[in-house]
Amino acid sequence: MFRHRFAAIVALALVVCLTAGLAPMAQAGDAAPNLDRMLGNAARQWSATRQQEAVQQISATMRVVATNLNNPRGLTIGPDGGIYVAEGGVGGTDCYAVDPGDPTVIYCIGGTGSVTRIENGVQTRIATGLPSLAAPDGFAAGGPSRISWRPRDAFSVIIGLGADPAVRDQLAAAFNPMFGDMGKLVRMNPAGSWSYMADVAAYEGVANPDGGMVDSNPYAVYSALGRKRLVADAGGNSLIEVSNDGQARTAAVFPARIVPYPPMFGGGEGPMESVPTAVDEGPDGAIYVGELTGFPFLPGNANVYRLTPRQGPQVFASGFSAIHDIAFGPDGSLYVLEIAADLMACELFGDCNGRLIRVAPNGTRTTLAQGLPFPGGVAVNQSGQVFITLFSTMPGMGMVVQVQ
Repeated sequence: MFRHRFAAIVALALVVCLTAGLAPMAQAGDAAPNLDRMLGNAARQWSATRQQEAVQQISATMRVVATNLNNPRGLTIGPDGGIYVAEGGVGGTDCYAVDPGDPTVIYCIGGTGSVTRIENGVQTRIATGLPSLAAPDGFAAGGPSRISWRPRDAFSVIIGLGADPAVRDQLAAAFNPMFGDMGKLVRMNPAGSWSYMADVAAYEGVANPDGGMVDSNPYAVYSALGRKRLVADAGGNSLIEVSNDGQARTAAVFPARIVPYPPMFGGGEGPMESVPTAVDEGPDGAIYVGELTGFPFLPGNANVYRLTPRQGPQVFASGFSAIHDIAFGPDGSLYVLEIAADLMACELFGDCNGRLIRVAPNGTRTTLAQGLPFPGGVAVNQSGQVFITLFSTMPGMGMVVQVQ
């Protein structure tokens, strides 16, 4: 009943404008995966008032290895030991008023998504031309969100969406064909040459693994054994396996949970969707998936799940908030990156407080960093050095830093 007034926070604006019959807020978790859009207003306000102070603090406490990135999200360690970063881009020069009733709702699309390599202190944007969608100011762009690599295999880059793929295709036909490239999986070689490998969002439209509202936001990718890619579809609440020839199948589904709703949204109880946003392989060979959670984004309710070929998702670690990425270190420690300690407070009040938490093999938890400004991804190299992206929803302000 109050989905419309919350849609500006949790839904892709152009999709809200073009789809009819929106469900009540009891279904709000399905819209939550569009995290990039959700944090756009918070990022704008934060950058205008606190950016300079935060940059100074970061420079004093962490080693900065890259700057001037555009909406940087996930990162991985490549074959040469370099750091490869997926940048969401800044949208483009082709802008469209997508809501006939409100000419101020404008979205711009273009090939500004990219991948940057950082090696031996040199920062190079090696892949360009990937699709990017953003408001005219370039904040909270949707585009490349994660990158993964495995020895003797190509890089994998996933492009986000946050919509029904049928609506995406309508936008492509009505406005710009590049809309149709959102939600796809990309194969890239170490030099940066890339091509589309699979349309993951289209699979959600056909299979709809969780049986809910059709909504796809392919957000994370892991390059697995056998030249397979595992894609966490935050919109579809599913883990999709993509074969080397681009065929997709459902690997797992993450069900909703019944939770109490805050009084400001009517109280009572309702479903909170999983919203998987991170995937990695553990030292035991199992697959681990981290979740953001959907509305009402309750702090301390996000889980990391463990999956094996013989067993579906089982809770491995709980008590987190708004997980944005996970990674394992060479000693078997799990690193959990939270984009905000309280996602609702982040969007409504600008109190974001991103955190990086290490879970040791014996289960001991240590907060390695807190007060992080809009962290996007985490990667750990073979020496145990930990790298994260910051300012992940901001154009030209993004950083990669090493956590000391």
